[in-house]
Amino acid sequence: MSSIEPSDNLIDQRGIPSNECINCGSSIQIIRAIFQDYEMVMWFTDSFCAGCGSPMTTPTPVDNPDYIPREDDDDFS
Repeated sequence: MSSIEPSDNLIDQRGIPSNECINCGSSIQIIRAIFQDYEMVMWFTDSFCAGCGSPMTTPTPVDNPDYIPREDDDDFS
């Protein structure tokens, strides 16, 4: 699945969406995504840290503390 060598000191960070690994500080995650017409249309929230291999939960726009829904955004109503 990945070219990284998992560390022996992994921290299971799944459950709380985060954009930074608490184990190694990396902000790069390995995710699974669906593309349609060269555009990412969906991504899965289970991920792994690209630095150390710790399992993580990928953040989404609504996980941002500053997220304000747009009036025309019916997906999150």
